[in-house]
Amino acid sequence: MTLNDYRIKLGWSRAKLAREAGVDVRTVRDALSGKPIYTATAGKIANAISRGLEKEITYEDIEGLNLADGQ
Repeated sequence: MTLNDYRIKLGWSRAKLAREAGVDVRTVRDALSGKPIYTATAGKIANAISRGLEKEITYEDIEGLNLADGQ
């Protein structure tokens, strides 16, 4: 699933996802649009999704993330 798929499944806005992940809403917008984000940031987003779904999701489970540090 893509980041947007997870976001929609949770019923979260971009702002809600950003708040839950502890990142700026611009970072979420960037990630959703395919711009590079850091692996640590992707991990924060994945952790927020994990808490929302009550099951473990890693950033590697999120299809289409463009990681800035090449991991």
